[in-house]
Amino acid sequence: MDIYSINNDRLQVVVSPCGAEMRSIYDLRNRTEFLWQGDARWWADRSPLLFPIIGRLRNGVYSHDGKPYSMESPHGFMKSQIFQPVSVNADSICLQATSTPETLTQYPFAFRFSVEYKLVGSALVFAFQIHNEQDRPMPFSLGTHPGFNVPLANGEKFEEYSLVFEREENPHRVELDGVLLAGKTSPFALQSNRMLPLRHNLFDIEAIILGGIQKKTVSLVGTDGIARWSMYFDDFDYLTLWQPAQTEAPFVCLECWNGLPDPADANTNALDQKPGNRTLAPHETAGFSLKMCF
Repeated sequence: MDIYSINNDRLQVVVSPCGAEMRSIYDLRNRTEFLWQGDARWWADRSPLLFPIIGRLRNGVYSHDGKPYSMESPHGFMKSQIFQPVSVNADSICLQATSTPETLTQYPFAFRFSVEYKLVGSALVFAFQIHNEQDRPMPFSLGTHPGFNVPLANGEKFEEYSLVFEREENPHRVELDGVLLAGKTSPFALQSNRMLPLRHNLFDIEAIILGGIQKKTVSLVGTDGIARWSMYFDDFDYLTLWQPAQTEAPFVCLECWNGLPDPADANTNALDQKPGNRTLAPHETAGFSLKMCF
């Protein structure tokens, strides 16, 4: 399979047709790799796309119109789909995947899913379009799962970095019972209502799912107070922070989610009642985007 590369005078981004997964975000001026490079000792992926579910299904099964379905879990099947190029330019690429007989056995909806990666100066813009190709509503979740190298330079430590929100925030944490929702939320305190100093034991129970963020801008900041990059995620409901639990993995994932894992205890496993899901009307297209500045 061809690997695609786009670049301008500041950044180079490499994308695989398998899952339309980013493989590299490289600063050409400072010779810095921002994206986690998939060391299997901790996590072999780099930046998978999450669709049509996020997280895990309870017992690996959901129902739709009274019929049970099994699906690749966690996060659905998109990471194994081969995307086709729609357009390839020096500084942008658009890739597309569509439903197949195999996906229809897991998810009984005909869809078209495209993602564009575009460089604009020192910014990288991700634009998603999801189209429902049939005559009935289509429930779905959408998420991103990029890992970012932390620290970024030799001799630095993970704990010398913080995640800093653009303004004061009072987010809540969506609590987990293992890998499923516990059915409750709790306040999540930030230092000075803006800052989360990074430390590995934050992730002793793995994912930190944050909701209720008002100004959806967060930056990775060093001890010098300078942002190494900033993420703008207005089109997404949740920001999830993750690294493998009980490790000192040299990366952190900042995942933008529209959708949530299944509840651990619920009266139904119907897809159209899955928490956080979006629903597309027949033949409707939904668009979502996020931006990163380096």
